[in-house]
Amino acid sequence: MLTFVSDLHLADTNSRATIDVPYLIDQLRVLTTNAQKKKIQDLKIVLLGDIFEILKSKRWLDDEVRPWEPCTTKHVTSVSSIFDSIIESNPLFFRGLQNLVTEFPFVRLHYVPGNHDLPLNTGMGVKARERLTSALPLQLSDAQKFGNYLVDEAHGVIARHGHEWDSSNRYSNRLSAIGDAIVIDLLLRLPIIVSKSMGIDVDDNRLAFLHELDNVRPQSPRVMAQWILKGLDNMSDCGPKGRKAIEGACHEVAIHLKKAIESTRFESIEVGAWWLGFLTKLAPAILKHLGALTAARHLTMDDIEIVGPYREYAVNDFELVSALDGDFRYVICGHTHSPQLVPLDLVGQDQRARLYLNTGTWRRVHRFASVASGANVNGAFARWDEECLITIYNEGEQSLGLPAYEFSRITRGSRI
Repeated sequence: MLTFVSDLHLADTNSRATIDVPYLIDQLRVLTTNAQKKKIQDLKIVLLGDIFEILKSKRWLDDEVRPWEPCTTKHVTSVSSIFDSIIESNPLFFRGLQNLVTEFPFVRLHYVPGNHDLPLNTGMGVKARERLTSALPLQLSDAQKFGNYLVDEAHGVIARHGHEWDSSNRYSNRLSAIGDAIVIDLLLRLPIIVSKSMGIDVDDNRLAFLHELDNVRPQSPRVMAQWILKGLDNMSDCGPKGRKAIEGACHEVAIHLKKAIESTRFESIEVGAWWLGFLTKLAPAILKHLGALTAARHLTMDDIEIVGPYREYAVNDFELVSALDGDFRYVICGHTHSPQLVPLDLVGQDQRARLYLNTGTWRRVHRFASVASGANVNGAFARWDEECLITIYNEGEQSLGLPAYEFSRITRGSRI
């Protein structure tokens, strides 16, 4: 029995929590208890990447280091410090998994790094890996690092985080991931600059909308303009000072992102260029007190194409493992934060279609509500907790009356 969960993004500070950890642990406990009742002999819980939010940490800015740079002692210290803070800020997660493994000996934990926790699996993470393997009973694939994918023939599964298919978030051919620069030098830096400009704490509730910018969907000019301008309503007591602070911050983070792009060889800079254009055009719209719809008209630019589904890449994975002469039925990944189950036009000798499954995320989502009637040109946002578990059963387990797989997407409305 294989159960997959991904994209928890456990942060190094309590104020950045985007996941209901007690609920996750409860769901895993229910799943494990049911497995025990069904006489399951082996349950592997696979943490399929972006479990730990290594990238979005102020430590990178404070230490003046970046994950795409050559590794030094300072980089090792920084990553180790970030992970220590993640453990300290998320005791329920680590204690919950430890108790689960202790109470149910047939449970094993497996970890596959994603792009947001990739530094854990590089030279920078040598000390952090030691802390991780002491905090959770995880096995390193070669006694030094974790495997980048999981192949389980008994369950017919090929699994990876999925960022390897995304040119904005992978490291390949000595080229770096532009996504890392966007997270650190833009999304992380933006509320910090605003807080300093206004003389308020970075965790001030009035700045929460800036910390949540990467949880807004879809990430289009109009929607993000809506989000930021609506967030400014919570800063009404700040007067023009608030708008001026955000306008200045847009310019400043654009300068830092541009500097990173010019000094580093990234595989893809299209997303970085998109953000630069967005910030440059948004800044004057904020300062001129333009409404969201008017601001959107100033942001005449193409939207970012949301990555996925990975149909072609999933097909490629099936073709790559065909040489193993195994019966693989599922390609599983996360990364996109979009839970999906997609039949592929690939069939085996048994004439059954293969499946691409995406584990989605356990994260807060702010989804823009489009208004077809146009009655409310400013629109609104719905907020919910997106949660997903995927479980695959082998033939022996299916003989006990279990299904071939279970795709459990849980959407819970967040408290407003």
